[in-house]
Amino acid sequence: MEADHEADLGHRPVCIAQQRGRALEPAREQVLVRGLAERPPELAAEVGGGEVRGARERGHVEGLSEARVDDVLRSQQVSFGRNGRHGHQVNLRVILGSAVDTWATVAVAIGTVGAVLYALFRDLVVTPRRRPRLELRFDRSGNDQVVVGGEEGFDAAYVRLRVANRERRDTADDVVVMVTELRRVEDSETRPIGLPLTWSGSRPPLSVAAVHPGSERHVDLLHVDWPAEGELEIARKWSETVPVQLDLTPKPAGGRAVLESGTYEISVEIRARNADAIRYAIPVEWDGKWSGKAAMWDHLLVEQPRKVR
Repeated sequence: MEADHEADLGHRPVCIAQQRGRALEPAREQVLVRGLAERPPELAAEVGGGEVRGARERGHVEGLSEARVDDVLRSQQVSFGRNGRHGHQVNLRVILGSAVDTWATVAVAIGTVGAVLYALFRDLVVTPRRRPRLELRFDRSGNDQVVVGGEEGFDAAYVRLRVANRERRDTADDVVVMVTELRRVEDSETRPIGLPLTWSGSRPPLSVAAVHPGSERHVDLLHVDWPAEGELEIARKWSETVPVQLDLTPKPAGGRAVLESGTYEISVEIRARNADAIRYAIPVEWDGKWSGKAAMWDHLLVEQPRKVR
């Protein structure tokens, strides 16, 4: 039996589907809403009467069209408002956000490059110019040769060196004046020492100190202990075996810090945590004789330190 393709739908009410949206139906926010009618509504008198048709004739009914999958608009394509202005605003925000992110990345890159350039400039230019520059000084006519109270209650004749740091430099930290060796000139006998000198006036004795720019600091090199207080008593007890002692901290065993009568060369090295090491050779002559307190430095001669490369 062949199916009848015609039906009279003119008097049958059009029902609204009660089922919810299916997989192929567009979401509610994706369905375009028709605009308002541009023409005013027709009056009742202007509406023409319909024609009566046969029972098997169907009127002109506009059926519900089915939307294809390709025709369903995506959410990104929906524009609200007139002329799609909202869509343009969304695109402008995306562009502005991307531009801000790009410039932020550029700013971070510029900051990083600037930090690297500054670090290189500081390490290659500023730091070397500010690096402490130490040197060893000695003046026979100044206060580098003094007589002070000794450990045993008697006076002692001290020879001191001055460690100087140049002006407009950084402070030299952890400065140590190290005696590396002691050489007797007459027989070329060499004694390895490897101990630091004592900073003058430090109690307890200290071997590490800081030297500020444009300043000097005394370090004790050696001393001679007098055996008594008065000159006559000193002369009575004096003998040519009275030694010169290096002011090392700690004091070494085995007499390595003792200088008998003779000519010596003391090798020292100035070291600091943030400065270059410098080596010096200091000539010393001691005859071991006594002719009074005022003539002490005629018998103990210390020459200017000589820089050694």
